[in-house]
Amino acid sequence: MTQSEIKVKLLDIVKKQETKMHHIALDITLLNGNILLKSFRLFEFDIHSNELKGMTMQEEYSYIREEREPVYAHFNLEEVKELETATANYLFLNEPMNVLVNGAESI
Repeated sequence: MTQSEIKVKLLDIVKKQETKMHHIALDITLLNGNILLKSFRLFEFDIHSNELKGMTMQEEYSYIREEREPVYAHFNLEEVKELETATANYLFLNEPMNVLVNGAESI
């Protein structure tokens, strides 16, 4: 993936996450040493500095269980080699959300 493709995909994911109020897990491969971040939850993406902010699901569970402050991972878009989302997660963001409100279905 090129940097521009990754940036477009990240912006799309962040926008849809805000709409659905749900964070999906991403698998991110970094350029330095082919480090793979499994189940990474993206919380913020700054388009001006190209900085990603998030944490792995393991860290999310750990800080809640240990009752401590979370440790966020910050890295630059240029460090990202590849970005993958599970098909089910991405479909969840794309599909309308149906909820029952007072017995009537709304979107």
